[in-house]
Amino acid sequence: MMDKGDNDLALEKLRESWDLCENDSQKAKTLKLAGDAGTTLGTEDPEMQRAHWRKALKNYRNSLKMDPKNKDAMKAKNNLSVSYTHLRAHETDSYLVCRLLLEK
Repeated sequence: MMDKGDNDLALEKLRESWDLCENDSQKAKTLKLAGDAGTTLGTEDPEMQRAHWRKALKNYRNSLKMDPKNKDAMKAKNNLSVSYTHLRAHETDSYLVCRLLLEK
């Protein structure tokens, strides 16, 4: 599904399959795929990029908690972290104040 560009459907199917995961390794792979889909959604949707990337980072982190040796998840998380940090470096002061107030 992600190969065909339908990342929303891929995320929906990943959510549905969560309960079918038999072990932490499968859950870690599912979270990594969800992170991949969120990264792509953020690239495709500039207005929601920040939200998609934030969720993707959370999925990568959770994947690595379950499987700390997963090199693919680590690489994807590190690549996205650099992009997300660069994106946030361009935020305006007024946006930062609003974001900080909303996160509380």
